[in-house]
Amino acid sequence: MKNSSTPNHMGKFSLLIRVVFVALLCSVFATGCTKEAKKGRFLRSAERHFKAGAYDKAKIEYLNVLRLDQRNATAFARLGQIWFDEGAPLKAGWFLIKARELAPNYLENRLRLARVYHTIGKREDARKEVILVLEQDPANGEALMALAEMALTPEGIKVAEEALQKFSNKESVFYQLAAANVAMRKPDLPVAQSLIDRALALDPKSADAHHLKGILHLLQKDKKGAGEEFKMAAELSPPRSSLKISYADYAAQTGSRGEASAYLESLTSKTPDFLPAWTLRARIALSEKKYDETLALLENVFSRDPDSVDARLLQAKSLLAKKQTKKAIDVLDGLDRNHPGAPAIKFNLARAYLAEAK
Repeated sequence: MKNSSTPNHMGKFSLLIRVVFVALLCSVFATGCTKEAKKGRFLRSAERHFKAGAYDKAKIEYLNVLRLDQRNATAFARLGQIWFDEGAPLKAGWFLIKARELAPNYLENRLRLARVYHTIGKREDARKEVILVLEQDPANGEALMALAEMALTPEGIKVAEEALQKFSNKESVFYQLAAANVAMRKPDLPVAQSLIDRALALDPKSADAHHLKGILHLLQKDKKGAGEEFKMAAELSPPRSSLKISYADYAAQTGSRGEASAYLESLTSKTPDFLPAWTLRARIALSEKKYDETLALLENVFSRDPDSVDARLLQAKSLLAKKQTKKAIDVLDGLDRNHPGAPAIKFNLARAYLAEAK
């Protein structure tokens, strides 16, 4: 005799399977949605911190994004930008190269990578990146300026002049400053003067224009005018700007070390993650033979960027001055392993070995 309850049991079993399947499906979608929601929250928070200049907080949030999405080009690009702004080009380079791999058409990132290449001495790579940006965006004024700034050889000047001829907006500040850069390299100072004056007429608050005018004053042997323009450029520039360092460095080199030190102390107080300011403070302290102070200031760099070449070289020089030759050699040996063939490192390492031999 057949069990009349079998169909009912089978129906219940089939229903149970459907319920379990739906539950699993919902769980999968919920996990995915939760992950995307978290990533979105991290990214929004990171952008808020980034725009507010709170770089340490922004780094944490961008890294949280990358833990959830290791192919997020925005997070890589922003981290590269942060490290570059903070003055750590080697760290910046890794993130910017990864962002280029993931988003090759993100031209702002490629232009920043070009500046990193130029900073670390890879000038041909830098020029290739800038030229690529101009090929894809012929009206990119920042790329035109970068190309002119990188024109340090006759070939580079020729390439920059060709780009200037092709540039459509010849009434822009970018064009005036790029052309002025090239003119100063030729050198044709009257033409450079006219172009810089035009740039300042178009934008009196252009930090780059005031900085370039300062360089022009130097070429014209006008040290006082140069200092005034460098100071103006520093005041008009963003919080983490190389123009601020240029002003402080100029003040220190022209005998105003006290003024430079006070300026840098204020700068590191406002932006403690701006590493070039700490490095310059240490360099000034070293020039005044304040070796312990130099080493203490450099710790502010090493806490964020242990691989800073400039800071490590200053550390080695301070240790040598303190007769701590073995420690200096250890520092320089580490640099030499990481940057084989670098002339400055080789030179200082040779000095250290000579000191040890005495």
